[in-house]
Amino acid sequence: MRVNRPLPVRTAASNDPQTSRLVALSGHRAGTAALELAIAAPIFVLLLLGMIAFGLYFMYLHELQELASSAARASVSGLSQSERNSLALQFVSNSVSQSIILNASDVSVSTMTSGSPATNYSVTVSYDLKDTPIPMLAQMISMQFSNITRTSTIEFGGY
Repeated sequence: MRVNRPLPVRTAASNDPQTSRLVALSGHRAGTAALELAIAAPIFVLLLLGMIAFGLYFMYLHELQELASSAARASVSGLSQSERNSLALQFVSNSVSQSIILNASDVSVSTMTSGSPATNYSVTVSYDLKDTPIPMLAQMISMQFSNITRTSTIEFGGY
């Protein structure tokens, strides 16, 4: 419902043509919704792109952490360092081939033992995000995501 509002009364001080034009236009409300949308829409679009970028990033982060943890658990059954490495690499290879979001060419795996004598075994999985939409979305919100690296360490023995 449109409400007609009376125009402000002109006084002697408003003889300036610029001021009188502004006073005449101050009562008009046509187009204010379009102007508000033009101001608010870019902010909401950036918020939406930011939520999508971070959501995708956390999805890949979770997938890689689970992959590193499961590979470390799978490698514990190996009796030697080379057997553990083989088990970890085989597990990662099998898991990535079944994954719907990970690309095998962008995954790299490294393993190592630590302690003296060797008491811990670590599996590190890295993923290059270049083939995902994350870098493009991240540039729009001034963030830089290019690589994710997750490590999982498991202790030998305890028995």
